[in-house]
Amino acid sequence: MTVGQVVNDMSAQGLGKDTQKAEYWLIFDDVIAKELDAQGVGICHVSSLVTLTLGESLKIHAPFVRQFRSVELLATSLSACLPDLVESFSHISSSGISNRASSSVYAIGPLINRIVSTEGGLAVSNKMEVLDKHGSPIKGLYAAGTVGLGGLELPKFGYHLGWSFVSGREAGKWVGEGRTEDRS
Repeated sequence: MTVGQVVNDMSAQGLGKDTQKAEYWLIFDDVIAKELDAQGVGICHVSSLVTLTLGESLKIHAPFVRQFRSVELLATSLSACLPDLVESFSHISSSGISNRASSSVYAIGPLINRIVSTEGGLAVSNKMEVLDKHGSPIKGLYAAGTVGLGGLELPKFGYHLGWSFVSGREAGKWVGEGRTEDRS
Protein backbone atom coordinates (compact mmCIF):
# COMPACT_ATOMS: atom_id res chain seq x y z
CA MET A 1 0.00 0.00 0.00
CA THR A 2 1.31 3.46 -0.86
CA VAL A 3 0.58 6.81 0.75
CA GLY A 4 -2.42 8.34 -1.00
CA GLN A 5 -3.93 5.05 -2.09
CA VAL A 6 -7.66 4.54 -1.63
CA VAL A 7 -8.30 1.89 1.03
CA ASN A 8 -11.40 -0.23 0.44
CA ASP A 9 -10.17 -3.38 2.16
CA MET A 10 -10.19 -2.66 5.90
CA SER A 11 -8.72 -6.03 6.90
CA ALA A 12 -5.23 -6.17 8.41
CA GLN A 13 -3.93 -7.45 5.08
CA GLY A 14 -5.70 -4.67 3.14
CA LEU A 15 -4.39 -1.95 5.45
CA GLY A 16 -0.80 -3.11 5.09
CA LYS A 17 1.64 -4.81 7.39
CA ASP A 18 2.64 -1.85 9.58
CA THR A 19 -0.78 -0.65 10.75
CA GLN A 20 0.63 0.66 14.05
CA LYS A 21 2.55 3.45 12.30
CA ALA A 22 0.08 4.09 9.47
CA GLU A 23 -1.77 7.40 9.22
CA TYR A 24 -5.18 7.55 7.61
CA TRP A 25 -6.90 10.71 6.41
CA LEU A 26 -10.43 11.31 5.21
CA ILE A 27 -9.94 13.23 1.95
CA PHE A 28 -12.75 14.72 -0.13
CA ASP A 29 -13.50 17.54 -2.53
CA ASP A 30 -15.48 20.79 -2.39
CA VAL A 31 -18.65 19.16 -3.71
CA ILE A 32 -18.79 16.76 -0.76
CA ALA A 33 -17.78 19.54 1.66
CA LYS A 34 -20.70 21.71 0.53
CA GLU A 35 -23.10 18.78 0.89
CA LEU A 36 -21.85 18.03 4.41
CA ASP A 37 -22.43 21.63 5.47
CA ALA A 38 -25.79 21.85 3.68
CA GLN A 39 -26.99 18.82 5.66
CA GLY A 40 -25.47 20.15 8.91
CA VAL A 41 -23.30 17.08 9.43
CA GLY A 42 -21.25 17.48 12.61
CA ILE A 43 -17.59 16.53 12.36
CA CYS A 44 -16.30 17.94 15.64
CA HIS A 45 -17.79 17.57 19.13
CA VAL A 46 -16.61 20.50 21.25
CA SER A 47 -18.63 19.41 24.25
CA SER A 48 -21.53 17.10 24.96
CA LEU A 49 -23.87 19.83 23.67
CA VAL A 50 -21.97 21.53 20.83
CA THR A 51 -21.21 19.91 17.49
CA LEU A 52 -19.47 21.83 14.72
CA THR A 53 -19.90 21.43 10.97
CA LEU A 54 -16.99 21.41 8.53
CA GLY A 55 -17.37 25.13 7.84
CA GLU A 56 -17.49 25.99 11.53
CA SER A 57 -14.44 23.79 12.21
CA LEU A 58 -12.51 25.60 9.48
CA LYS A 59 -13.47 29.00 10.93
CA ILE A 60 -12.03 28.16 14.34
CA HIS A 61 -8.95 26.59 12.69
CA ALA A 62 -9.52 23.13 14.17
CA PRO A 63 -6.13 21.41 13.85
CA PHE A 64 -7.53 18.15 12.44
CA VAL A 65 -9.35 19.83 9.50
CA ARG A 66 -7.33 21.12 6.59
CA GLN A 67 -8.40 22.83 3.37
CA PHE A 68 -6.15 22.97 0.28
CA ARG A 69 -6.48 24.78 -3.04
CA SER A 70 -5.24 21.74 -4.95
CA VAL A 71 -4.50 18.04 -4.72
CA GLU A 72 -0.83 18.90 -5.24
CA LEU A 73 -0.74 21.07 -2.10
CA LEU A 74 -2.56 18.39 -0.12
CA ALA A 75 -0.06 15.75 -1.27
CA THR A 76 2.88 17.96 -0.29
CA SER A 77 1.43 18.79 3.12
CA LEU A 78 0.60 15.18 4.02
CA SER A 79 3.72 13.71 2.37
CA ALA A 80 1.42 11.63 0.20
CA CYS A 81 2.02 10.14 -3.22
CA LEU A 82 0.64 12.68 -5.72
CA PRO A 83 -0.03 10.20 -8.56
CA ASP A 84 -2.04 7.98 -6.19
CA LEU A 85 -4.09 10.94 -4.94
CA VAL A 86 -4.74 12.16 -8.48
CA GLU A 87 -5.84 8.63 -9.42
CA SER A 88 -8.11 8.47 -6.36
CA PHE A 89 -9.81 11.72 -7.32
CA SER A 90 -10.11 10.57 -10.95
CA HIS A 91 -12.22 7.63 -9.73
CA ILE A 92 -14.77 10.20 -8.53
CA SER A 93 -15.15 11.76 -11.97
CA SER A 94 -15.18 8.37 -13.74
CA SER A 95 -17.89 7.01 -11.44
CA GLY A 96 -20.62 8.77 -13.36
CA ILE A 97 -21.10 11.60 -10.90
CA SER A 98 -21.47 14.80 -12.88
CA ASN A 99 -20.63 18.40 -11.99
CA ARG A 100 -17.55 17.52 -9.90
CA ALA A 101 -15.68 20.74 -10.71
CA SER A 102 -13.93 21.37 -7.43
CA SER A 103 -11.89 24.33 -6.24
CA SER A 104 -10.70 22.86 -2.92
CA VAL A 105 -9.82 19.56 -1.35
CA TYR A 106 -10.09 18.74 2.34
CA ALA A 107 -8.34 16.40 4.73
CA ILE A 108 -9.62 15.38 8.15
CA GLY A 109 -7.19 13.51 10.33
CA PRO A 110 -5.09 11.79 11.02
CA LEU A 111 -7.81 9.30 11.86
CA ILE A 112 -6.89 7.45 15.02
CA ASN A 113 -8.84 4.73 16.78
CA ARG A 114 -9.09 5.96 20.35
CA ILE A 115 -12.11 3.95 21.44
CA VAL A 116 -11.40 0.26 21.53
CA SER A 117 -14.80 -1.16 22.33
CA THR A 118 -17.93 -1.92 20.39
CA GLU A 119 -21.24 -0.12 20.77
CA GLY A 120 -23.39 -2.26 22.99
CA GLY A 121 -20.47 -3.61 25.01
CA LEU A 122 -20.20 -6.94 26.78
CA ALA A 123 -23.25 -8.81 28.04
CA VAL A 124 -23.65 -8.11 31.75
CA SER A 125 -26.00 -9.18 34.54
CA ASN A 126 -27.98 -6.68 36.63
CA LYS A 127 -25.00 -6.89 39.03
CA MET A 128 -22.66 -5.73 36.20
CA GLU A 129 -21.04 -9.19 36.06
CA VAL A 130 -19.72 -10.13 32.61
CA LEU A 131 -21.68 -13.05 31.16
CA ASP A 132 -20.12 -15.96 29.28
CA LYS A 133 -21.41 -17.31 25.95
CA HIS A 134 -24.07 -19.32 27.81
CA GLY A 135 -25.37 -16.30 29.73
CA SER A 136 -23.83 -17.30 33.04
CA PRO A 137 -21.87 -14.78 35.16
CA ILE A 138 -18.08 -15.11 35.12
CA LYS A 139 -17.14 -15.10 38.79
CA GLY A 140 -15.18 -12.00 39.81
CA LEU A 141 -15.36 -10.28 36.40
CA TYR A 142 -17.33 -7.03 36.26
CA ALA A 143 -17.73 -4.40 33.52
CA ALA A 144 -18.88 -0.79 33.55
CA GLY A 145 -19.05 2.19 31.23
CA THR A 146 -18.75 1.63 27.49
CA VAL A 147 -17.49 -1.91 28.00
CA GLY A 148 -20.41 -2.82 30.26
CA LEU A 149 -23.34 -1.58 28.21
CA GLY A 150 -24.86 -5.05 28.00
CA GLY A 151 -26.32 -4.42 24.55
CA LEU A 152 -27.59 -0.96 25.44
CA GLU A 153 -26.93 1.70 22.81
CA LEU A 154 -27.02 5.26 24.08
CA PRO A 155 -27.35 8.49 22.09
CA LYS A 156 -24.45 10.95 22.25
CA PHE A 157 -24.36 14.23 24.18
CA GLY A 158 -23.22 12.99 27.58
CA TYR A 159 -25.47 9.99 28.20
CA HIS A 160 -22.41 7.73 28.08
CA LEU A 161 -20.88 9.67 30.96
CA GLY A 162 -23.98 9.16 33.09
CA TRP A 163 -23.97 5.45 32.31
CA SER A 164 -20.27 5.23 33.13
CA PHE A 165 -20.78 6.82 36.54
CA VAL A 166 -23.88 4.79 37.47
CA SER A 167 -22.67 1.42 36.15
CA GLY A 168 -19.21 1.92 37.66
CA ARG A 169 -20.69 2.77 41.03
CA GLU A 170 -23.06 -0.20 40.89
CA ALA A 171 -20.27 -2.62 39.87
CA GLY A 172 -18.09 -1.18 42.63
CA LYS A 173 -20.81 -1.78 45.24
CA TRP A 174 -21.20 -5.42 44.23
CA VAL A 175 -17.44 -5.97 44.24
CA GLY A 176 -16.77 -3.98 47.43
CA GLU A 177 -19.52 -5.54 49.48
CA GLY A 178 -19.03 -9.03 48.09
CA ARG A 179 -22.76 -9.17 47.52
CA THR A 180 -24.31 -12.04 45.67
CA GLU A 181 -28.01 -11.39 46.23
CA ASP A 182 -30.11 -9.24 43.91
CA ARG A 183 -31.30 -5.90 45.40
CA SER A 184 -34.27 -5.43 43.07
